[in-house]
Amino acid sequence: MWSTDVAVFGGVMLFTSALGIWKGKLNHSSKPTHGELLVGSNVSTFSVALSVCSSFLSAVSLLGFPSEVYFRGTMIIWFIPMYFISFPIVAYIFLPPIYELKLTSLYEYLERRFTFANRFIASIIFLIQTLLYTAVALYAPALAISNSFSIPLFISIILTASLSAIYLLLGGARAGIYTSALQMLLILGSLFAIICASLMTWTPYEIFEKNFEGGRLIFFDFRIDPTIRHSFFPLFFGGAVTIFSLFAANQLTMQRYMSLSTIKKAQTTVLLNAPMNTFVLLMYVLVGLIIFNAFECHPALKSKDQVN
Repeated sequence: MWSTDVAVFGGVMLFTSALGIWKGKLNHSSKPTHGELLVGSNVSTFSVALSVCSSFLSAVSLLGFPSEVYFRGTMIIWFIPMYFISFPIVAYIFLPPIYELKLTSLYEYLERRFTFANRFIASIIFLIQTLLYTAVALYAPALAISNSFSIPLFISIILTASLSAIYLLLGGARAGIYTSALQMLLILGSLFAIICASLMTWTPYEIFEKNFEGGRLIFFDFRIDPTIRHSFFPLFFGGAVTIFSLFAANQLTMQRYMSLSTIKKAQTTVLLNAPMNTFVLLMYVLVGLIIFNAFECHPALKSKDQVN
C-alpha cells in the first residue's frame, strides 16, 4: 500500500509539473512582450479564476479550515456573505483604474498617484508579507507529505520548494497559473472523494447530530468581545478587509487579472471567485465536521497540525 501511495503521489506531482511546463512553453516568445510579463494574454478566464482561487485556498486552507472547524466550530462560515459583497467591489471599483493603466507592477500606481517613497515602502511591505506567507504555504504541503510518508519535515520542505522552483523556472509565470488551476481541481476532487466516502459510512443526520452534541455547530455568536476566537463582527468585517488585501491590493492576484485581454474578462475572473470561494469553504466546513464525527477525541494526535 505504501508503494502504491508513493507511486500515485509521485505521478500526480510529475503530471502537474509537466503540464505547467508544457503550457508555459506553449506559444513562448523569445522576445517577451508586455503581455508576457503579465503572464500571457492568451490564458483562459476560467484558468485564471481557478488560479486566483487556489492562490489563497490551497494547502494552507486545506489543512487549516477543516482543523479550525474540528477544534472551534463553524463560525467561519460568516466569510461567505462578504464574498458576494467584496468581490463585486473589487471587480468594479478597484480593478478598472489599475487595468486601464496597464501596469506591470501594482505598486507603480502608488508612484504615479503619490511619490516613489510610497511605492518603495509598499513594495517592501509586500515582500515581507510574501516571504512570511510563502513560509506557511511551504510548511502546509510539506507537513502533509512528512506525516503521510514518514520522512523528516525539513526534507519534505526542500522537496516541495525545489519542485515548485523547477516548474516555474522552466515554464515561467504561465506555468504557475495552469499548475495552480490544476491543483485547485485536484483539491476539489479530493474533498469530494472524502465527503462521498464519509456519506457511505454515516448519514448527514449522524454527522450533524454528533457535531451538535460536541458544540461544533455554531452560527449565531454576535458577541463583541476581542478575547474570543470567532464572532460575527470580526468575521464579517474582517473578512472584507482580508478579501480586499488579497484580491484587490496584492501583486500576485492583480498580475493575473492583468494577463487577460479585456477588462470584462478580468472582472469575470474576480466575480467567479465569489461562488468558487463559497463552494470551497463549504466543502472545508463539511470535511471539518466529518473529521470531528470520525475522531471526536483522537488519542493518536500529537499536535493540532496532525488533525488532517
